[in-house]
Amino acid sequence: FSPAIHDYGDDNVSSITRPTTAAKEEDSDDEESSSSNKIKITDISQLPPLPTPGDTKHVQAAGGTCLVVSLVIIVFSVSQSILLSYQSLSDSVIQTFVSLGVIESIWVLASLVGLLLCDPGTVKRSPETCFPIPSEVAKVLQ
Repeated sequence: FSPAIHDYGDDNVSSITRPTTAAKEEDSDDEESSSSNKIKITDISQLPPLPTPGDTKHVQAAGGTCLVVSLVIIVFSVSQSILLSYQSLSDSVIQTFVSLGVIESIWVLASLVGLLLCDPGTVKRSPETCFPIPSEVAKVLQ
C-alpha cells in the first residue's frame, strides 16, 4: 500500500488516495474512479502507524558503550602511568591527580549512562507537527 497524498491548500486538511484493486490492474488516469477513494485527513489518528525503531538503536548503543569504556580505560591508564613515572612529585600531588582522573572517569561514565537512559528528543505526533502536509511531500508521495 503506497498512498498518494494531495494538498488542497487547506492548512489542516490533506487528502490521501488509496489504490483499489481495479486501479492497480488498470493504468488509466480516470479521475472519477480515484476521487471515490480519497479520504480527508483531518486528525493524526488517520495517519498510518509510525515505524518502530529496529535493532540499529541497540547496536549503536552497544558500540558506543564499548568505545567510551575503552577510551576511559586507555586514557586513565596512560595518564596515571605517566604521572606515577615522575619520582620528583610528592605523594599529595600524585593523590590529587589520581583523584582527578577517577572523578573524570566517573563523570564520563555517568554522562554515558545519562545518554543511554534519557529520551533522545523524539518528535511526537501532534497536529502541530503533522499538519499541514507540505506540498513537496505530497508531490513525492503521488
